[in-house]
Parts: sequence; structure tokens; C-alpha cells
Amino acid sequence: ISQTSSWSLIAGSYPSGISFTQSGGSVVGGNITGTPTTAGTYTFTLQVTQGLLTASKQFTLVVDTAAPTPLSIITTSLPNARVNTAYSASISAQGGDSSYSWLATAGVLPTGLSLSAVPCSSTLICKAPGTIRGTPTTAGTYIFTATVTSGSQSFSRQFTLVVDTEFTISTLSLPNARVGTSYAQVIATSGGVRKKCLVTDARD
Repeated sequence: ISQTSSWSLIAGSYPSGISFTQSGGSVVGGNITGTPTTAGTYTFTLQVTQGLLTASKQFTLVVDTAAPTPLSIITTSLPNARVNTAYSASISAQGGDSSYSWLATAGVLPTGLSLSAVPCSSTLICKAPGTIRGTPTTAGTYIFTATVTSGSQSFSRQFTLVVDTEFTISTLSLPNARVGTSYAQVIATSGGVRKKCLVTDARD
């Protein structure tokens, strides 16, 4: 003759999100199921009663912290900078399990530029992007590696940053014109988009 079993929690507690469900049918037991929401070590005692019989046992269930999302840098390129012009560009990341810190770990940044984390207004976990800012002073092509760290994870990506020459008018002076004579003189620029401006003046 089969008898119904009755289960109960008589000490301790289940992890938040976990519960015990008694099995039906001929199986004298139950299932602990659910999705735990809080890491920790949980000790509890279950008791089963079947007719005049009673048994109990203490269990310990360890809930580990969630696996951190893999850390990566999602920015793939940087806009060009220009000599003697203020520059600011962000390098964004994703994943990780704690605040971000940023460093240039290899190569050379242009003189006048530096990499640092964007300040956060909150004291909680701050996953702000890194920012390259400053005013470059020397034209050229610069290759460097940016590294973001979050807890035990770090991720690096190599970037190329081109600093263009300063945009200026390179024509130093104009030759004299003469009354009654058509005049034409090229005004040239250097740096930037290379175009020339033609100034003409005809006087009677």
C-alpha cells in the first residue's frame, strides 16, 4: 500500500528565486528548481513525512555570481586630428563586471593628446568610455594600443590616429598690381582639403 509523502522546509531558507516542488506519481521525492537571483551560501533543512515515518536532512546550496559579460572595445577607428586644433574622440567598450579604467599601453599618442576615462557623476559602477583629448602639436601618423580594464578582465585594441597639418593660408604676400592692367594671383592654402582660391581684380 503506497502512502503519500509530505515535504516541508523546517529550517533555513532557499536562495531567492528557488523553490521546492513535491514530485507526483510513484516517486517519493521532489525537485528544487528556479532561477537564483542572489549569490551566496544557503543552508536549509528538508523534512519528509510518510505515514508514521519521518526523515530530515540539511542541505547546503552555493549560488555563484553570474559569469561576467566578456569585455570588448567596440570603437574601431578614430577621426583625424589637426595640428593646433582642439581634439576629442571617444573609445567605447562593452561588457565587464565593474568600472572601466583606460590606458594607452603600447605605441605613441600624438604629442599634446592623452587617453583617460570620462568622469562619472555616480559613485556606482562606471562604464564610461575612454576619451582622447587635447591639442596635437605635430603632424604625422601615430599607432597606439588602447586597453580597457574591468575587474579581472582586460581588452586591448590598436588604433591609428592621423594628425593633419595645420590649415593655413600659405601665400605670404601679393605682388603689386598696376592701374589699367588685369591682375590675377593665386592664394594657396596648406593642410585640410587642398583647394586654391583665385583672387582677381581688374581696374580701369
